[in-house]
Amino acid sequence: MAKPAIDTVDYLVELGLTVYEAKAYLALLKYHPSKAHEVSKLSGIPAARVYEIISRLVEKGLAVPIGNDPILYEPLPAKEFVRMHRARLEHIVGKVEEQLENIASGPAAEVLWHITGYENLLAKAREIINLATRQVLLSLWTPQIIDLYSDLTAVHSKGISVVTIHFGENPSGCPQWPVGQVYRHQMSPTVHERHGSELLISVDGLYGLIMNRASGRDWEGFWTSNPAIVRVITNYIRHDIYLAKITGRYKDMLESVYGENMELLLDVEKDLVIGNTS
Repeated sequence: MAKPAIDTVDYLVELGLTVYEAKAYLALLKYHPSKAHEVSKLSGIPAARVYEIISRLVEKGLAVPIGNDPILYEPLPAKEFVRMHRARLEHIVGKVEEQLENIASGPAAEVLWHITGYENLLAKAREIINLATRQVLLSLWTPQIIDLYSDLTAVHSKGISVVTIHFGENPSGCPQWPVGQVYRHQMSPTVHERHGSELLISVDGLYGLIMNRASGRDWEGFWTSNPAIVRVITNYIRHDIYLAKITGRYKDMLESVYGENMELLLDVEKDLVIGNTS
């Protein structure tokens, strides 16, 4: 269930740098000021290319030469880099939003929007969680709790109800967990087969998200504002919570009727109980 690692270089490429530019900038951030051949050794950039790459960083304002013999290079501080790109992206997004609103002919259709990739899905999950004004319902596993922890803590601190059905162990590195009301799903031998790598979110009954990773495939999922589908997601989470509450209170009795792992309850093709197999 571990999420795929995303390298810092990949993020810098998303911001418009080439791979070599990103590697050179990171090398300078780690060790500065540095000579060009030192940047080559630290970054793995071929010596024949390193002067060209550093010159491009200088042109972009991401590095500055100092001294003459030898010439050393100092990087733009990380905080300044982030501030510069945040301002640029906010400006671009603002302009795009303005122009798209002028182009759009009417409200968007309430359809299922397909998303692939763990980080893309988590970004959408964070977005709809932060739209909450009343309640966030979640069904998720420990790794996703860790990834969404700061967002859940933030909305809960505003007085918004956060209710979770939780699969797995307690999350590490989350000092304020549990956030809101948390119910633990029974961890039977079949729970990974039935619910592994699965996350569902319902926000205010207005937005819903489902994500899953099938064996051998990348994460994929859907988000929607379609009322019927959001209602199905909401009811799915709520019914799991109902069962968790019943199981927590009557576990011994239920196991005596349906078996230690609730195997007779899970058999939907028959209604069998221990001691009654007719």
